[in-house]
Amino acid sequence: MMNASLKNIPVKQQLILMICVISFISLLMASSAFVLYDRYAYKQHLVNEVTMLARVIASHSANAVAYNDVYEARTNLETLGIDASLVSACIKAEGGQLMSMYSRQHYQPIEDAGKPIPGVVCLADQNFISRFDGEYLDLIQPVLWEETQKIGQLHLRISMDELNRRFTAFTVVMLLIVLMVSMVSIALSSKIQAFISAPLLMLAQTANTINRFKDYSLRARTDRQDELGQLVQAFNGMLDTIELQNRALLHANEHLEDEVQSRTSELRATNRELEAFTYSVSHDLRSPLRSVDGFSAALLEDCGDKLDPAGRDYIARIRAASQRMGNLIDSLLHLSRVSRQDMKHASVDLAELADEIVEGLCSSHPGMHVEYIAPESIIAHGDRDLLRIVLENLLGNAWKYTAKTEKPRIELSAYDRAGETVYCVRDNGAGFDMKYVDKLFGPFQRLHRDQEFEGLGIGLATVARIIHRHGGEIWAEAQLDKGAAFYFTLQPSNTN
Repeated sequence: MMNASLKNIPVKQQLILMICVISFISLLMASSAFVLYDRYAYKQHLVNEVTMLARVIASHSANAVAYNDVYEARTNLETLGIDASLVSACIKAEGGQLMSMYSRQHYQPIEDAGKPIPGVVCLADQNFISRFDGEYLDLIQPVLWEETQKIGQLHLRISMDELNRRFTAFTVVMLLIVLMVSMVSIALSSKIQAFISAPLLMLAQTANTINRFKDYSLRARTDRQDELGQLVQAFNGMLDTIELQNRALLHANEHLEDEVQSRTSELRATNRELEAFTYSVSHDLRSPLRSVDGFSAALLEDCGDKLDPAGRDYIARIRAASQRMGNLIDSLLHLSRVSRQDMKHASVDLAELADEIVEGLCSSHPGMHVEYIAPESIIAHGDRDLLRIVLENLLGNAWKYTAKTEKPRIELSAYDRAGETVYCVRDNGAGFDMKYVDKLFGPFQRLHRDQEFEGLGIGLATVARIIHRHGGEIWAEAQLDKGAAFYFTLQPSNTN
């Protein structure tokens, strides 16, 4: 969220903010380290001072402890009153006997010397040397007789109030310094950032002006040789390229209309030539084929009794080949017409068309009983005549390739795929090997021999062209002897 907010503010403000944040964090870290070090050093100094004081008091109290003189011990402790940070003190003999106790906040009459003062802590019988415990420094100093024999211990408790006041004052001073330096950083960074942001702002203004007025002759100016200067130079180089391309595009647009008209005329001429060629193929090839077929039939009728069985078989093969050639010519002409036929888009009920086609297939093959499954209605958008050709080929193929299946079944369905309708014709017939699927929709490509299933290999090529003219796609899935499924989509917005 913060990164997104930073991206929306001007570069110069980002630079100022960056400089200020870095300065503030750096100063804050340095100040914190300095304050913490000062606190640590003060503690060490305090321990050293209190240790020296404790040694003096312990030395002066050695005779009092040795001779069990509680009054002298009391007098020695009272001399500690000159130190304002001292909270309490006590001396215990080596056996644990309390010799004397002193408290700044609790007065003890002289006659009670050697007795404990209520509420005052005495740690003279413990073994540590010095330790900081919350708001106090506790220090233990042994009382030595003739500097060799330990005869007791002295405990001093020092208040840390002075340290805390020093720490608070020092922290406030350092924060004030950080704030003052941050303000100076803001003032200086507002001046310094212009040195960096000015070329960027100029570059942005130039880009906005070019985008607004589409004037690619404008250039950004700079006298710098650093990375910002290189950026400006690269930007100007890009503008040079765009200007050249724009001029070339304008020149091409000026001649585009003439080029389109020229290509349109060429396309029309090509279409006329193609139609003439189609007519020529239809007329010039059909006549010889009809002659071959006719004379072969006449030869078989008039001279059949003079031919042996092999001769009659040869003539029958000639007739079959000529008739197959005629069918191929018809299929090619049909495929050519499908590719050029004008399209009229409308709502089409594919289920209704399929019912009519299946009814015709049942009439043509009365001995074949096929289980046909389809919903009551499948609405699609496209050219009705062309979509009928699609279903005739797909259902006809399904009918043909289930002829040798024990219980043939054909299904027409539709389903949604990511907001797009997919139509499917599925059967449980012969199927095919998926490694040959790339050949499936090419003209004259067949995956079965004529002895198994007759055909010319034009139907699926015709279907593919019609689907592509509708802006859709077609694909198939199959397994040998387990049937095949053909899927296709339609996009009515693409009309040709």
